[in-house]
Amino acid sequence: MTSNSNGPVACSEAARSSAIDEHGLVEWCGEGRFDSIVAYLSRLCEAPVSLVSLVESDRQRFLAKVGIDAEETPRSVSFCAHAMRGTAIMVVPDATQDRRFQDNPLVTGAPHIRFYAGAPLVTREGVPLGALCVIDDKPRPGLSALQEEALYVMASAVMAIIDARRESEQRLLVTRELSHRIKNLFTLVGGLIHFSADSHGNVPREDLSRRVTALGHAHALIHHDGLTQDDVEGIDATELIETLVAPYRYADGGRLHIDAPALMLPGSMVTPFALIFHEFATNAAKYGALSSADGTVSVDITDKDGHIEILWRERGGPALDPKLDRSEGFGTTLIERTVVRQLRASLDRDWQPEGLTIRLRLPSPAIAIAA
Repeated sequence: MTSNSNGPVACSEAARSSAIDEHGLVEWCGEGRFDSIVAYLSRLCEAPVSLVSLVESDRQRFLAKVGIDAEETPRSVSFCAHAMRGTAIMVVPDATQDRRFQDNPLVTGAPHIRFYAGAPLVTREGVPLGALCVIDDKPRPGLSALQEEALYVMASAVMAIIDARRESEQRLLVTRELSHRIKNLFTLVGGLIHFSADSHGNVPREDLSRRVTALGHAHALIHHDGLTQDDVEGIDATELIETLVAPYRYADGGRLHIDAPALMLPGSMVTPFALIFHEFATNAAKYGALSSADGTVSVDITDKDGHIEILWRERGGPALDPKLDRSEGFGTTLIERTVVRQLRASLDRDWQPEGLTIRLRLPSPAIAIAA
């Protein structure tokens, strides 16, 4: 196997320079990302030198190297600058007999290159970046079939790593931009609600504004500094609950009591968790304990029998009639049919005259309690 399916295309040095910048390859020099690859190829091919070269306009740098001290060489003496233009592995059995290289300073002097075999490193768009190569100071007829295949496969692996990093950085850039726009959207929606409710009194305006603000704060907890869900190691559940209930608390914070260990939610669980507690808080503010001046809410979180159990208790609100038929509204349907499924959780409500109690049970492996 000697051909490269993503063969190089004719392109200008400006296009190559742009591709190198897009991939951020200069920053990779000396990071050791490909050290294991060149070490493996050196042993497999029984060659003292192996390199991952990045060919720039006037020089070649080594992103990884074994068997050579130099960090870079002028492009004018680069074997890889020739190899990267091909569609297959370039083999030079004896550089002293090859007119392209017989007068090359790297042949006539140290490291006295005789044998060279290099696989082109080419982007998905067909832009050549450099080569993965093995070098010997003794002439050789070529590589064995296994060695040649390994060189090709390892060159593909190098490009897969390079492409994966670029894709990750592009996703992060998009996420940061979306996060910024969403935060601006929360601000805009809050302002529109404030404006449109002017003619309907303060109660609906304040109610809607509180909800939008709370969701914006919950969004900021997970997406601060443009982080994605995969970047976030954990969000403190207590902090999230306090953020969502904050618009309904008194200045002294006396309406909400949370008794919980340091419960860390993975990033993927924050949004459904926030939706659940946003619904709890808004319902408590409209119909339950938080609709009364003396009403309180307590949240207790415990680890029981392989499950995290969360109890939401409302006290001091309007008396409840346990026999009252409570048909499902949109919020209840959203929680029970969507959010609870995402969390693999169970949810039970108990309406008693003294107040509502909600029991939420989640599997322990899904979340972590700090030691």
